[in-house]
Amino acid sequence: MAHELNKNKAKLPASDQDAIKTVTYMSRIMIMILGALGLSAALFGSSYWLTPATEWATGILFLNFFGFIVYADPFYDSIHPFGKLVTPGTIIVDSPAQNTF
Repeated sequence: MAHELNKNKAKLPASDQDAIKTVTYMSRIMIMILGALGLSAALFGSSYWLTPATEWATGILFLNFFGFIVYADPFYDSIHPFGKLVTPGTIIVDSPAQNTF
């Protein structure tokens, strides 16, 4: 997702481009820490301090990554009528005719 946002960031406003830089940076850090987790688990197992530390870091970064995505991509955090942007926290009440599944 970060790669696709970074590839198309020129199509978005300048304010969103800064958030996309942050998302791209965070995704690279996540990949490095995930690699460190795999390497630590393979070499040391779970008995060495590095394995649980990288596991926690990976979990926290993955949770926060989706928080960054919400600010970088206005379509990500919403189920909305076609073509209408919805800011986070907005509640949309549609007519029953639009609620088709």
